[in-house]
Amino acid sequence: MSLDFTAPGAFCEVPPARPASPAPEVPPAPTAAEPVGGVFEQAARLKSGGQAEPACRMLEAAVQAGADFGADAERAWTLLLDLYQEAGQREAFEARALEFATRFEKSPPAWVERKAAGATAAAAGKAVSASLAGTLNARVEEPLQQVLRVCAKTPVRIDLTRITDADDRGCALLLAALVTCRKTKGQCLLAGAGHLAGLLAGKAQPGVRANEPAWLLLLELYQRLGHEAAFDDAAVAYAVSFEVSPPSWEPARVGGCEN
Repeated sequence: MSLDFTAPGAFCEVPPARPASPAPEVPPAPTAAEPVGGVFEQAARLKSGGQAEPACRMLEAAVQAGADFGADAERAWTLLLDLYQEAGQREAFEARALEFATRFEKSPPAWVERKAAGATAAAAGKAVSASLAGTLNARVEEPLQQVLRVCAKTPVRIDLTRITDADDRGCALLLAALVTCRKTKGQCLLAGAGHLAGLLAGKAQPGVRANEPAWLLLLELYQRLGHEAAFDDAAVAYAVSFEVSPPSWEPARVGGCEN
C-alpha cells in the first residue's frame, strides 16, 4: 500500500531533480604537533548533515595522530563515541570508552543497544509511504493529519529528502505529528531525517531568540537519529537562547530513522 502526498493538487510540488552533491572530502588528520583548528566543528557539521561516516573517519584519524583538541577535547571524544554507537561499532566504542575514562577521569557514555537494522527494514517494507517536498510550511497540515490516521493502524514511512526549506509553522506541524504518533504508539519511520536536520541547524542560531519550532524539531530529529553529542550541544544552546531548562536526552527514543 502506498500513499503519495505529493501528487498533483497535494500540498507542495516536487522540485526538479538536482545532481547529487559530491561526497565531502575528509581533510588529512593533524599530527600531534599541529593545531587541530576546527576539526571538531567540521566533524560535528558533517554529522549534523547526515555525513556520519566521514565525520567518524576525521575524528578517528585525529585521535590516532594524538591531536590535542584543546577546550573541545571532551566533546570531540564524546562525538567519536556517539559515531561508533551510531555505526554499531561496539568493539571500537568500548576501546575508546576506556581511553575516555582514563583521559577525563569520569565515566564514559554507556553503550545503548539499538533495534536491529533488519527490524527497521522489515517495518519499512510494509509501511505506507508519504513524501514531503519543497518548503515545509502550513500546507503540510492536511497530509500530516492523514499520516496520523494511517499510522494508528500500520507503519508510515515519511520521506523528508526532498524538503528544501522550512518555516516555523511547518516545523511545529511536523513536530506535533511525530509527538502524537509516539504517544499513540503509532510507528512512523523517517527517511532523510539527517537531511532535514542539516537544514534546521542553519536556522537554529545560538543566542538568537527566534525560530523556536525549528529548534524543537531539530532536537527531536537528533534524538531519533541517536546523535547524542549534537543533541546535547543544541539543547544547551536552545536553553541559553530561550532562557529555559535544556531538554534531556532519552536513550529509549532513539530509532525510527533510516538515516
